[in-house]
Amino acid sequence: MQSLATRRLGPEFTEPDWELVDHFAGVYGVLKNSEKFSPEFLEAQAHLQENALAFIENCAWIMAHAHHQHVLLKLNAPQLILWDEFERARAEERAVLINLLKYRRWGASTEVALWFSLRSLIYPNSETVVIPRERGPGRKIIKMYETFFDFLFHGPYEDRKNRYARYQPEQGLGGRNSERLIFGDKIDGTKGLNCSIEMMLAKDAGGQRTGTIGRGGGAQNVHGTEVAFWPNFDATMDAIMPMVPDNPDSAVVLETTSGGPGTPHHTFWNECEAGDLPFVNIFIGWADDPNNRIPFQKPEDEEKFLKTLGDNDESRWGNEAVLVHDYHLDAGQLNWRRRTMQLHCKGNIETWNKEYPLTADMAFAQGGDHFISSQRMWVFLDNAVPPKLEGRFDSRGFGTPIFNAVAQRPLWRIWEEREEWSQYLVIADFSTNQLAKDHTAAIVLKLMEFRHVATFRGDDNYRPSQNESGDQIIAGARYYNNALVAPERNGLGESFIEYAMGTLGYHNIVSDVDIKPEAHAGPISDNVRYGVPTHRGNRQAMMEDLKFLYELSQDWEIYDELAIREVQELRPIKTPGNQVKIQAPKKGQPRRPNTSERGFYDDLAMCQAIGAWLVKRLPAPKTREQLREAARVREAARATAMSRARDGRVDYI
Repeated sequence: MQSLATRRLGPEFTEPDWELVDHFAGVYGVLKNSEKFSPEFLEAQAHLQENALAFIENCAWIMAHAHHQHVLLKLNAPQLILWDEFERARAEERAVLINLLKYRRWGASTEVALWFSLRSLIYPNSETVVIPRERGPGRKIIKMYETFFDFLFHGPYEDRKNRYARYQPEQGLGGRNSERLIFGDKIDGTKGLNCSIEMMLAKDAGGQRTGTIGRGGGAQNVHGTEVAFWPNFDATMDAIMPMVPDNPDSAVVLETTSGGPGTPHHTFWNECEAGDLPFVNIFIGWADDPNNRIPFQKPEDEEKFLKTLGDNDESRWGNEAVLVHDYHLDAGQLNWRRRTMQLHCKGNIETWNKEYPLTADMAFAQGGDHFISSQRMWVFLDNAVPPKLEGRFDSRGFGTPIFNAVAQRPLWRIWEEREEWSQYLVIADFSTNQLAKDHTAAIVLKLMEFRHVATFRGDDNYRPSQNESGDQIIAGARYYNNALVAPERNGLGESFIEYAMGTLGYHNIVSDVDIKPEAHAGPISDNVRYGVPTHRGNRQAMMEDLKFLYELSQDWEIYDELAIREVQELRPIKTPGNQVKIQAPKKGQPRRPNTSERGFYDDLAMCQAIGAWLVKRLPAPKTREQLREAARVREAARATAMSRARDGRVDYI
C-alpha cells in the first residue's frame, strides 16, 4: 500500500512548507516552555499572532471527507472574507464579535474551529465554549478541534510524528471525551496551555431566559454554530454574553445558515445592521466563491444554455434573467446553480434561496406569500443607500423653509435636495400616530425622473402630533418647489387639507379636477373634493400599480431601505369578512420581547401605492425647458399688467 507520505488524493491535497512547519513548531515550543508572560513568551505569542494565516495553512490539518484523507486547510475565497474580519479586529485591538450568515458547505465551521484552536495555543488559561443546536452536530464540531491538536504540525505523516512530538500540546487533567478537551494542568502550572474546549447545548439556556448554560463560569471564546436553529436564541445569548469579558482578547463568533424571516436571529441580524448591537454582520453568499461554476466546453453549448434562462419567478429555476442583469452572474455560475439546486435542494427554489442565498435578503425572504416578487425586492434593497440629510424643516413663516440637518429628532430623510425647474409630488398618509398603529408618513417624488427623493416619518420613540406632521409636510412641499400635495382622502386626511389650506395658506392640494379632468371640463364648482380617494376599489388598483412599479417598471428609482422593506413585507391577509387585504401582517408587534422597536408598518408602502396610482392619472410632468418658458411668460404677463395698472388702464392685476 502506498504510504501517506507520497500519496496524492484530490485537488485539496497540498504539501506543507516543511521549513515553515519547523519554524512554527520551534516558536510554539518557546511559547509552551517559557514562563507565562515573560519576554520570550510574549515575543513568541506576537509572532504567532502576526503569522496566523501562514501557521494555519502549513500546520493545521483537517479531515477532507470527500477524499477520506487528512489535508491542510487552504483558505478558499469565502474563508478569506471571514479571516479578514479576524485580522481587522486584531489590528484595531477590539474583541471579535461576528454574526456570520452563510450559504452551506464551504467550511465556515471548520475555519472557526481551527481559528479558536489556534487561539487556545496562543492564549494560555483560555476557555472556549462551543454551542451547537443539538448534541450530535456539536460532537462533530468538537471532532474538528480534536483533529487540529492530534495532527498539529506532522499531519498524516507517520515518519514526522516523532519529530514534532515534543511540540505537541500536553493533555491535561480531565482528559477528553466527545464533548470536552483539556490541555495543560488546569490546577497548577506556570507553563503550557492550561486551556479547555467544551460543548454546551443551547437548550440548557431555558425557556424563560433562565437556565444553567454559562452560569458561574467564564469563557474567552464562544463558537456558536447554526445559531438560527438554537431552540432558544434570545435566552442563550442572554446567558452566554455575560460569560465573555469585554476586552480585545475575547471572541464570539456566531455562524449559521438562515432560519427564515421573522425568527429571533433575523431580528438579531437587523439590530446588528442598525448598529444597535456591537456584532459585525458578515454575509457570505455562494457567488462569493469563484469556484462555484460549471463552465461550458463549447461556446455553442453556452449559447444554447443562455436561451433557456427563466425570466419570471414562476420559471423552473426562478428569474435567472434578473440574476444576469442585476447580479452579473455568468453562464457557468448559473449552470452550477442549477446543478447544485438539483443535488442539494431537490430542485426547490425556496429551499435553495434559504440554503444557498445570493444576498442576505434572499436568505431571510419567505417564499409563497409575498405580494411582490422577492427577487425584484432584493434588487432594490441592494441599491438602497443612507440618506444624504436627516432633520426637519423650519416651518415658521410661509416662504421656502430652511432645512435643519442637526434637528434633535429628525423627521425628514432626504436623498436628493430640491432642483430648480423640477416638478415634485408629495404623497401623505395620515394616522393617529398611536403606539402599535401606523405612522403618519409622506414621500416626495421627482416626477420627470420618477424618483423617490425624500421621506417623512417619525419612529416608535417619537411620533409627531397631527399639527406638527402637517407643518412639516407642507414645509417640505414648499421646499420642493411648491409641490403638489396628495393626502389620502379620509377623516384625518381631510382634517389635514383644512389645516393646510386654511391655517397654513397652502392651496396646491390634489383634487378631483387633477385626477379626473374630463369630469370637470366646465367651470369648477364649489363641490370639488380634495385628496386621493382610497376606498376599497381604488386601494386594490393602487396595490396592483405598486406591484407593477417594483416588478416591471424600468423607471422607478428608490433608495430608502425602510420604505422598500415595508413593500417587501406586504402579504395578502384575509379580513374577518373573508376579504383579502394587502398589508404588513406584523405591523405594530414588538420585534423582540422587552423591546420598544416594532415590526414593519405599511404606511410608507401605502404612500408608494398611492403615488404609483396617481402619476398615471395626473398630466405628464413638464420638462425643465417648459417650466422655464412658463415662468418667463408669467413674469412677462405680470410685468405688463403692472405697467398697465400704473398707467391707470386697468383696475386689477
